[in-house]
Amino acid sequence: MKNLWKHSGSYLTWTGVIHTAYALAMFGGSYWAMLRAGLVNTGSEGPGFWFLLLGPLLMMFGPLLQHYIRVTERPAPMRFGVSLLIFAAVGCAVYPTSGFWLFVPQAVVIIAANRRLGRQ
Repeated sequence: MKNLWKHSGSYLTWTGVIHTAYALAMFGGSYWAMLRAGLVNTGSEGPGFWFLLLGPLLMMFGPLLQHYIRVTERPAPMRFGVSLLIFAAVGCAVYPTSGFWLFVPQAVVIIAANRRLGRQ
């Protein structure tokens, strides 16, 4: 359990996959309507447009984080874990029934690994 941090990038990637799959399942009809309308200037028509964008962003950032971990053989920096926890806390407070809670264990793993290594 103490080496969970070694997979932090993979966790972010999978969060992005789950996020994107959920977005497509919930708002797929809106996305198709936006595409049929030409996509340009249709962002306000799709209720989940910004929701959809977060998933691919996580799928791009996760491998980058995983590469960082593999190269440095260290967990993500403490400030990243703290920032991720703040992001999750604000998201959960604003939208309690969302998936923001998925970021909480990921942030805790990063923070705990840094504390164990005595990093700030």
